[in-house]
Amino acid sequence: MAQTPKQPAQTPSSASLAQMALAKQLFGSATQKASFLKSEFRTQASTAIITAFGLVIALAWKDVIVEFVAKINPFEQNSLLFSALAITVIGILGITLVSKWNKGVGG
Repeated sequence: MAQTPKQPAQTPSSASLAQMALAKQLFGSATQKASFLKSEFRTQASTAIITAFGLVIALAWKDVIVEFVAKINPFEQNSLLFSALAITVIGILGITLVSKWNKGVGG
């Protein structure tokens, strides 16, 4: 049997080495951006879920506040107005406190 002569291993050209380096760089960049996107998605999704729970809690407390204001309010016909004002004041105070807290965390 005749043996086939061994061909020397081909070395990659400088152009193909540059293409490989570019491909590695692009893959690394894409992986990093995908990881950031995953992290950002989790952050936004958890914020939305927490907000939904907060809304459910607020709706439950709304009835309690309305009944409480109706009992302490001498003007029964305006009890919903006073409830809305009380809830608005509490909400504004909460927003103010959270905003100040957030500014302190950021720097």
